[in-house]
Order: sequence, then structure tokens, then C-alpha cells
Amino acid sequence: MAAVKAGAFTDCTEKQQERHDKWVNHLVDKDPFVKFMLDNLKKIGCPVDVKKFFVCQQCPVSGAFDADRNEIVLCADKLYSRDNAGTIMTHELIHAYDNCRAKLDFRNPIHLACTEVRAANLSGDCFFKNELNRGNFAVAKQHQVCVKRRASLSLQAVFDIPAAQANKHVDQVYDQCFKDTAPFEYIP
Repeated sequence: MAAVKAGAFTDCTEKQQERHDKWVNHLVDKDPFVKFMLDNLKKIGCPVDVKKFFVCQQCPVSGAFDADRNEIVLCADKLYSRDNAGTIMTHELIHAYDNCRAKLDFRNPIHLACTEVRAANLSGDCFFKNELNRGNFAVAKQHQVCVKRRASLSLQAVFDIPAAQANKHVDQVYDQCFKDTAPFEYIP
């Protein structure tokens, strides 16, 4: 998720902060998607200081990219495993990448819809195992259905809009943004 309403975040507990630091350090060193995204942010001129870039908070979502502060918030009270944290980090790193290359206006639902489509498509959010864990068992076009659903849910949460309106924004950008796999050569 690229943004969340102000005031929705509170500090992590000491225990949550310790787990956050441990997971982030491990994932930055070992997770191929996280490493790939950090390397590509650097390649396009937006290197990050990992210790300052990934912030631990308690919040109503699993993660968020804050373009104004240039940081990724990982919501400690919503992360249930290190692998889950890696998927969230990759999702939010795609927003950071999109913002670096295009200077997105996250208040514009079209901009947000595109980066949410890309993040859902490329981050692992819609990997088959994640969809199975959510109870979504369809096989035909399940990845595409998931990408649209996840992007729409993000728009609904950020803009507090009905599903029909969010779906309209996602549909407007879907074909173009789904095909844009940068910095990946193809959908992982």
C-alpha cells in the first residue's frame, strides 16, 4: 500500500522493534527480491540507507511507502512471518522504485492505481501460495484477478472510496501497468 491516512500509526514495542530489525537485516542480505529492488533503486539514482528507510510501526495495514518521508513503514502488528515481511518489503520497494523513476502523485488515484497494480503483480502478493492462504482457489487467470483485487483494495483503503470507483481506476490503467515489469524482465 502506497499511503495511509495520517494518525493511523503508533510506535512499535521494544520486542516488535527487535523482531523488525532482525527480519529487515536478514531480508536485505538474503531475500533475492528485496536485494534486487534495493540494487535497482541504487541503479536509477535513489539509493537508500536501510537503517533509516525501513521503519517499524503499529498500523492498520501490513506496510506503506511514505513518499514525503521517503521511507517504508512495516506494520509490526500485522506481519506474521519473515517471508511475509519480505513480500511486504518488496511490494513497498516497488512503490519506492516507481516514485523514483516517475515522481508519482500519491494523491492522484490513477498514479496510485498503476503503482498498486505493479506492486501486486511483481512483489509476490499474488503468488499462488499466497492466494491459497487467502482462500482463493481459482486457477484460470487467478494471478490477474488477484492483482486487480489487491490494487482495488489499496485504493479503497487510501482514498476511502467504494469498490466500484476503485475498480474503475484500476481498470483504466491495468493493461499498461500490468505489462510494465521494470525493473524485472518479466513477472517473477
